[in-house]
Amino acid sequence: MQRHISIEYHPFNRSFDPEQSLMISQSIQTAFEQEIPLSVIYRVASGMEHQFCGYVDQIDPYERWLQLRNGVLYKRIFFTNLLQIDLFD
Repeated sequence: MQRHISIEYHPFNRSFDPEQSLMISQSIQTAFEQEIPLSVIYRVASGMEHQFCGYVDQIDPYERWLQLRNGVLYKRIFFTNLLQIDLFD
């Protein structure tokens, strides 16, 4: 089963509403605890959208980023850059 979470991107307001924050937190926590892969679409500094799929390797709730691992590849993604999360469970 695939769970899909889309997050509206607001270039001038880069924060999430409480419901979005809860959904993101629960998805990341579930993926980390149960070793379920995530597919994440995120925005980079140039404004382009990128996608990375992998397992949650690390989470930093204070600096607000997560690191995904796919084999030997790692990608650190800041929460403020998240556009979409797909959780495969």
